[in-house]
Amino acid sequence: MKNYVVILFLLCSIYGYTQEIDTLSYDKLGVAFRAEGKMNEAIWAFGKAKEVALNGQEWQVYARAAHQQGWCYFFKAEFDSADWMLRDVLNNLDTLLHNDIERANIYYCLSAVSAKKNKNSFSLGFAQKAIDIVFDREDYKPDLAKFYNALGTAYSSKFDFQKALESHFLSVEIKKEVWGDQSNEVAKSYNNIGVIYREMGELEKALDYYTKSLNIKIEKVGEDDPGVAATYNNMAILYQDMGDLDQSIDLLLKSLAIERAIFGEKSYALVDKYGVLATVYKKKGLYQEALNYNEKCFNIWRSIFSENHDLYARTLRSSGDIYAEMGEYVTAYGYYRKSLVELLGEFGSGDKIPIPDKSLLIGKMDVLFTLSNYSDAVLNHYYNRGDKDILIKALQLYNLSSEVVDMIRTGYREEVSRLALQDNAADVYEGGITAAYELYDLTEEESYLEKAFTFSERNKSTVLQSFIIENQALEFSKIPDTVLAREQNQKQELRQLEDEINSLEDELDQSLLNQRYESKKTYEAFIDELERNYPDYHQLKYDLGFLSLDEIEDIIEDKNLGLIEFFWGEEWVYIFSISTNKKSFHRKKLTDSLISEINQFRSTISDADLAITKEKDTDQYDKYVAQSRQLYITYLEDVINPAVNTLMIIPDGLLYTVPFELLLTDDKKLNIRDYSALPYLMRKCPVRYGYSSHQLKEKKSSNEASKRLAAFSPLYDGKINSSLASRSSISALQYAREEAQVVSDKFSGDFYEGDSITKEVFKNNAPDYSVLHLAMHAFTDDNNPMYSGMIFSQEEILHAYELYNMELNADLVVLSACNTGMGKLIKGEGVMSLARAFRYAGVPNIVMSQWAADDETASKIMTLFYDHLASGLPKDKALTQAKIDYLDSNSRKVHPYFWGSFVLVGDDEGVFLSRAFSFKDYFLLGVIAFLFIAIGWSLYTYLK
Repeated sequence: MKNYVVILFLLCSIYGYTQEIDTLSYDKLGVAFRAEGKMNEAIWAFGKAKEVALNGQEWQVYARAAHQQGWCYFFKAEFDSADWMLRDVLNNLDTLLHNDIERANIYYCLSAVSAKKNKNSFSLGFAQKAIDIVFDREDYKPDLAKFYNALGTAYSSKFDFQKALESHFLSVEIKKEVWGDQSNEVAKSYNNIGVIYREMGELEKALDYYTKSLNIKIEKVGEDDPGVAATYNNMAILYQDMGDLDQSIDLLLKSLAIERAIFGEKSYALVDKYGVLATVYKKKGLYQEALNYNEKCFNIWRSIFSENHDLYARTLRSSGDIYAEMGEYVTAYGYYRKSLVELLGEFGSGDKIPIPDKSLLIGKMDVLFTLSNYSDAVLNHYYNRGDKDILIKALQLYNLSSEVVDMIRTGYREEVSRLALQDNAADVYEGGITAAYELYDLTEEESYLEKAFTFSERNKSTVLQSFIIENQALEFSKIPDTVLAREQNQKQELRQLEDEINSLEDELDQSLLNQRYESKKTYEAFIDELERNYPDYHQLKYDLGFLSLDEIEDIIEDKNLGLIEFFWGEEWVYIFSISTNKKSFHRKKLTDSLISEINQFRSTISDADLAITKEKDTDQYDKYVAQSRQLYITYLEDVINPAVNTLMIIPDGLLYTVPFELLLTDDKKLNIRDYSALPYLMRKCPVRYGYSSHQLKEKKSSNEASKRLAAFSPLYDGKINSSLASRSSISALQYAREEAQVVSDKFSGDFYEGDSITKEVFKNNAPDYSVLHLAMHAFTDDNNPMYSGMIFSQEEILHAYELYNMELNADLVVLSACNTGMGKLIKGEGVMSLARAFRYAGVPNIVMSQWAADDETASKIMTLFYDHLASGLPKDKALTQAKIDYLDSNSRKVHPYFWGSFVLVGDDEGVFLSRAFSFKDYFLLGVIAFLFIAIGWSLYTYLK
């Protein structure tokens, strides 16, 4: 190769670098220079190849030389030069090579360049264009794998993690087919997938993919490869997240040694490693070492970039974080301002605490992180100084941070990506509530209470709420029926593909992945078109519609309803209480003992063995009384308005696991040692739950379902222990079938029973009913909530992901099964439960269980519940009265475990169903009819 370079270089000198030497020779010369790491010479050679090809109108050669030259600029970190050159080439090509692989390769290089410049939208667009050219061409599968990888990287940079994962899995499946499972190309994809899982907080999955990547790379390319260094670096970040800072440093030093040996001391590749080292040393409290590593980053940046760059802004933010942690707030503010100037443009150069104008804001994660950290620093500065003006500045910054969250959210359509954003936003909302609380405490101005409540609402199931609002926007924005039908058809096609992919147990199916990719792209393009063509739809879709305190008061006044909303933060639990003419705002310090109280209470009420074997045990009784009484005092005693008739509670954090109606309101009757006679909160007023206050004004869907009920009760085989019969194991459910039969008969409903029920029967028929009753087994999967399910048989499971893809028209679903309200707790969003999946499917009211349901008791409670619904009681009062009736009926199972599991999430309206007539009803009607006839005959004969 070296001899070829020398000879060709001499030929160039002899001929004066004219067209006597063909483009192929220049191209080979460029490749040879690049292989030897001589990037400047390679850039020259590829430039000559371009020049000769352009003169001879050899367009394919011209395009190939261009993207080769682009990669040389890329490896020199001259991203602006690469960007300008490649765009110029595309301009020269105009419409030529429209579907050619060389044009696709230019797009691919531009995607990588744009990613390094943090121009993520451009990166995404170029990757998409490259994919479109080769998507259905078998001979370009290796290229398609590369392009999917670029697409995944672009989505990851935008924090759109669901789409990033989908893209990388598409890439890795093609790579396995082309190069084999243990190839270095597959290892690169595993590394990228690990990065996404770490960003999503799934650290064990990330470690697994990093380990697989590292093992393959070391085997295939050796330990001194840049790819190995990249995985070491990513593992170091992961160990930092896991709290193992020493292991993180060891891995970073390994990575640095490889990169320095290959690229030298001034390489762009070193910036990431120095930046991570700065963060690690900050966490270790070694601030000067941290600042020194950031200075190394600055030196490299200054030698590379001539324009603003997001990655430079991150280093500035990192230095701001270090100075803030050192308590040097004024210095920190300077770094935060410089970071934001890099991202947004110039502002506030003369201010002590500079704040950007709202008009400058853009929806980028780097802007959010910098504003959020800046806000925290200003709040901490207030605690040091006690200056109210500083506190006001902190609140202003938190307001701006929340605006950026909203901007970013509009760009995400996938739930996983929105959940990741919500997790990042939770700290912003907590800081905003804290600043507003301090100002409210200082001034008693209600505007600060209003602001705190809005921050809390932004943290309440926003992902779920956005989904509901988007569906309502389609329904209520006057889009023509023909257009809505197209939307439904495209969405249904996509949902079917999602179900098929989720149901795969082993290897992913490349064909299905490709179909989903195309279907999703088509559907999203259609939604973009809807937003452009129907402004009302766009406005409704992105209006989360947070209620003001006055609006809430107007809604609850006639109902005499009390609303209590919690915000569970890192340091405090905030409590908002709103009722007619009364508002309050409290907080409780979040301590280990407070957390322990909740966990112990949960254990006491949800442990079947304790409830059965120690129901008469005085120690267990005293423990329950003490725990439930203490929780009431801690969370409710100071905030409940005794005048309210009903209560709506919006929980947060660990409080999602607390059935508040079981708490004890006073000390009366505590010593009689009778669970049925205790002063439960539910005896004072019915309690229902909500995901957010938005439920108070939620529009009723106009989708039509019959005003009928359907009850489902599958047949399970297996022996049963009558004392331990619950709905959490796959055993026969003696009482569930009777319960479903009675409920169905009571309302002239349809009863689906026995082994003929499959999930397909449910999926095909459920949309036709306004009330669904499911008396069956269920299970939760905390690691993968989408795989929680309702069990129709050992082989027939209706998973949560299938419910997400259904459209139900029911007003009420009763999940008479185990743990349907429990699942993985997601910060800022709530519990990922089966009940939530039904809410996604369109059901606004859900009766769910918070632990394993006792078969016999569940049957009795449900029968009583429907009796009260039939009498006209609202749903919350009907469920509460069912529990009270059960306790007052001298039942032998009175420990709260047996009867307290079921709660209502939803509204306080009644259920309007046709009711079946019993023999007694027919007899009564007959008597009335006879009397009317008799009276009529008497009058007739009398008048005659």
